Amino acid sequence: MAACAADQLSTTMDNVNETLAQGIRDGRTNTTWADAYYFTVITLTTIDYGDMGPTLPLTRIFTTFYVFAGLGIIADLISETVVEDATQR
Repeated sequence: MAACAADQLSTTMDNVNETLAQGIRDGRTNTTWADAYYFTVITLTTIDYGDMGPTLPLTRIFTTFYVFAGLGIIADLISETVVEDATQR
């Protein structure tokens, strides 16, 4: 069973690599800083306009972890602000 999962992961990674390589060859990259910033804000604020998002399995996995980490950071900032405001009153 582990060998089957390893083969499936290897096949998926090969497909991801080929898709990325094909996108680079065709000039279909989304690598500007403005696009990265926009994606970060839209993702971490959970607005999701639906105009951009992860399309490959590997990028979807990364985005899942990215969202959880970002939500933790935002929750920490909010809790610090609330506690600071409460202690000043």
